[in-house]
Amino acid sequence: MQRRLREQQQANESNNDAPTESEQELMNQIARTYQDMSARNAAAIVEQLRDNLAVELLMKLPNDARASIMGKIKPTKAARLTEIMSRARNR
Repeated sequence: MQRRLREQQQANESNNDAPTESEQELMNQIARTYQDMSARNAAAIVEQLRDNLAVELLMKLPNDARASIMGKIKPTKAARLTEIMSRARNR
């Protein structure tokens, strides 16, 4: 799973175009995986992700799952992710 996530990150970095349908489906699958994990375990992984990828992943989760994970992330990272999410929603 981590390998696929890194491959997705690299593909996103090298391609400035909108994500393909298969890339979107992969992110949806990853989001479902995180939703099935405990919030503590998911938060520990999200803390290691680049901010933009973490936001993309978190935005695909239902509000309750996102809130549970955000509540377990270190406050400084959670605040940074919240700022990015608020800008993304205002576009």
